[in-house]
Amino acid sequence: MGAGPLHWARGVPIPKQEQEKDYAQEWIDERIEEAIEDLALEEEEAYLNGAPQPNPEEPRHMGLAQSYGVDPDTVVAAAVRFNRLERNLRQAFFIIFIQRLDLNECTIQGLGPPP
Repeated sequence: MGAGPLHWARGVPIPKQEQEKDYAQEWIDERIEEAIEDLALEEEEAYLNGAPQPNPEEPRHMGLAQSYGVDPDTVVAAAVRFNRLERNLRQAFFIIFIQRLDLNECTIQGLGPPP
């Protein structure tokens, strides 16, 4: 456990322990994962019940619908199906189509067999 970055307490720099920093980041990452899972479940439940958006006051897919010229119902259906895919498939999609990286980058990141 080496000293990590400094933080300040009453104007005095104090080294943070790596373990503390890692624990805090781990906790934050877990809360983010839970929030994402909750949104995906809410979305899927709304879709299965026939609602075009989980919350019409907060249409989270309008950006995609407008950017790609697709109606919101189709975007929601695609999002529900996408969220059901295995994590590595979602990651590969993100790397290829959103980040626009080379297929070899997927291999480097362990998202498929070597070409």
